[in-house]
Amino acid sequence: MIDPVTLEKIGFELSPWSTHGHIASTNKKSQKVINAEALKNFEKEAGKLRDYFRKYRITTLIYTDEQLVDTGKIFDEISIYLEGSTDVTQLEFSLIEEFL
Repeated sequence: MIDPVTLEKIGFELSPWSTHGHIASTNKKSQKVINAEALKNFEKEAGKLRDYFRKYRITTLIYTDEQLVDTGKIFDEISIYLEGSTDVTQLEFSLIEEFL
């Protein structure tokens, strides 16, 4: 989301465990191996997210399974950002160039 007044960028990542945590053939693996694979998968996915949001200078809120139980609460929180800023300020050309 981009605030049209300040050009501040906010990202929202809805990130349930199932999108990062799939591990195949668990019946053949010890809990230690499963945990190591899960950690590796999570770190890989988190790294991709972090790199993307850093590259484009986007502040990001990440919602995981615990928060995804109450989607109404999440969208209430997101709606605050949809309202945008009310304070009009002079923009610097360097900020505008980022979007051109």
